[in-house]
Amino acid sequence: MFFEIISDTPETLSTDCLVIGIEAEGVLTPTAALIDQSTGGAIQALVNSGDLTGKAGELLILHNLAGITAARVLVAGLGKSDERKDRHYRKLVKGINQTLGKLKLKSVAIALDGLASDNPDTYRQTRLFTEWTSADFYQYDSTKSKKAEPVSLEQYAIHLKEDDAELGESALLDGVAIANGVSSARELGNLPGNICTPTYLADKAKALGEEFDSLKVKILNEEKMQKLGMHSLLSVGRGSVQPSKLIVIEYQGGKDTDAPHVLVGKGITFDTGGISLKPGAGMDEMKFDMCGAASVLALSKPPPRCNCRSTSL
Repeated sequence: MFFEIISDTPETLSTDCLVIGIEAEGVLTPTAALIDQSTGGAIQALVNSGDLTGKAGELLILHNLAGITAARVLVAGLGKSDERKDRHYRKLVKGINQTLGKLKLKSVAIALDGLASDNPDTYRQTRLFTEWTSADFYQYDSTKSKKAEPVSLEQYAIHLKEDDAELGESALLDGVAIANGVSSARELGNLPGNICTPTYLADKAKALGEEFDSLKVKILNEEKMQKLGMHSLLSVGRGSVQPSKLIVIEYQGGKDTDAPHVLVGKGITFDTGGISLKPGAGMDEMKFDMCGAASVLALSKPPPRCNCRSTSL
C-alpha cells in the first residue's frame, strides 16, 4: 500500500473514496462543511433528516455526490470531544478501514481535519494512523493453501493543511518504518516451528547483514556457545534435533559519544517445555516464544524510503 500526504482542495480530489468527519450533534468539520457547500447542502440535509448524527463510530457511505470529484464519501462520526482518546481514535480508524476493506477501492483520501483525536499533535496523529492502517490490512497466508484475497487498496492519502505537510511527511515515513517492522515481526511469529527454526532465524539475520552495510551480524553455533559456558541456553535446545543458534546484530549508526542500547529478544522457536502446561487448543501458540527475537530482527531492518511521499498543489 502506498501512503502519501496531500494538501489539495478536498472537493477536487480524484479518489475512489473521500473520508470526512462529523462531530457530535451533527456539527460539520471544516472539510465536511466544504463538501456540503460543494454538493449543494447534501451533508447538512442528512444531518437534518437524522441519518447523520456524528455519534462516535458512526459510518455512512454516500455515492456519486454532484459537485465533487470523489466517487464516494465516507462520513465518520467523531463523537464528543471527550470521546476521542487514543482507544476511541484507534476504534474509529479500525472501523473506517473495515468499511473500506469491504469495497473494491484502489484509492482513498482521508480528511478528518485533525479532530479524530483529542491530541492535536499532527505528527502523532499521522504516524499512529499510518501504523494502525497498516496493521488493519495485514494478512498472513504464507503457509496457507488458500491464500487471502489481495487488498485492492493501492493508494492511501492523508489530507493535511499545506503548512503541516512537511511534518506529516516525516510522521508518514516514521509510521511506515514502524509498520513495516511490525509486519516483519508478525510474519516471523506466525510461521510454524517446523519452518521458523533457529537456523531459519539465523539465515534471516545473515541476509539482513548482507543487504545493509550498517549491520554486522554474528551467529554463534553450539560449539562456540559451549566454549563460552552458555549451558543454560544449550540445555533448552537439547530437546530438539534443530541446533541452537545465538544471533548477534550490531548497528554502529550513532555518534561515538552515544551510549549503546542493547536489545535482547527471546528466540525459542517452539517452547516444548510448556506443552505439559498447555491444553491442546493452546499448544500451537508455543511457537510465539520467539516473538522477542522476531521483534529485534524487525527493528534491525532499516526502513524502505520509497512507499510514501508528500504532494500538494
